[in-house]
Amino acid sequence: MLGVLENVDIEAVSTTVSGHRVSLEERCGHLLAQKKGARLSKSTGFHQFSSVDKGICASDLAVHSAECLFDEVKATRDDIGAVIFVSQAPDYLCPATAFLIQKKLNLSKNIIAFDVNSSCAGFVYGIFIAGSLLTTMNKKILLCFGDVTSQKNIFYDDLTFAAILGDGGGAAIVSRCPGKKIWYSFDSYGEMSDAIIDLRGGARGYKITSPQGEVVNEKDNFCKMDGTKVMEFTLGEVPQNIEKLLLFAEINKDKLDLAFFHQANKLIVESLGNQLGIAMEKVPFYCQEIGNTDMASIPICMTEMERKGIYIPYANVLMSGFGAGLSVGSMILDLTDTYVMPTLEI
Repeated sequence: MLGVLENVDIEAVSTTVSGHRVSLEERCGHLLAQKKGARLSKSTGFHQFSSVDKGICASDLAVHSAECLFDEVKATRDDIGAVIFVSQAPDYLCPATAFLIQKKLNLSKNIIAFDVNSSCAGFVYGIFIAGSLLTTMNKKILLCFGDVTSQKNIFYDDLTFAAILGDGGGAAIVSRCPGKKIWYSFDSYGEMSDAIIDLRGGARGYKITSPQGEVVNEKDNFCKMDGTKVMEFTLGEVPQNIEKLLLFAEINKDKLDLAFFHQANKLIVESLGNQLGIAMEKVPFYCQEIGNTDMASIPICMTEMERKGIYIPYANVLMSGFGAGLSVGSMILDLTDTYVMPTLEI
């Protein structure tokens, strides 16, 4: 699906991670010899992982980010007409976590609030949904997002996720801006939905529990990934999606100022840049001390660049998120007026 969002802009972005970091050796030392761990860390690019304390939810990270945004930018709580929470880690099965965020932020009752269950493409999905809503309202959209994979998705006896995933969340304000355009491209591959799948916890399969009712530490209770299928998808369908977008937007890849790819790992980010012929200096990877934070990874890369003092306003920016579904969402947008806060910690 190709199209253009007219008069839409990302006004501001903020992210929050945990101040507590776990090293690869701490997390995976029981599975890897030290030398193998060092080689794995070099290929993935991840050295430490953001790991929230027990009881901290993805929504807590999003709320913290939103509170800081409201303190820093001109937008106020009264400016917000909708709250969207993009996550695979809701506080409860019911109600939608967006209502809890509305309450915690003391937002107006005269708003729309809903959740979007989306994975690594979730930030791009969220911008698209927020931009689409703006055509029907005169308010701004608060886009919240995040995941706490350390608490729900990691089977620590399997390197598939244990060696890459970290916790993170954030918030963005999406608003009207005359003249601004966002070109987008989305593709969904439901026939490959089993490539990344959490079989238990939904209506088709309950978690395996002990006689006392506690969730047991068994592999079947956690998310599974077919690494080969996901890699083929990432290096096949994702570049095709981006090439279609560049052609549609009539933008030469050499004219891109920056290309934010989902920070799946360093090898994947660099491989995508090479395959698309984008210069490596335009393909940032700055989640080495945080990990792969799912739908929060692109904005966290942005805020990490700001924290390091190397982020500047960029005019022609590619964003591409890809993952569970399998799905890919890409955008070309102008971030010259976007306020980016340094990464926050709790």
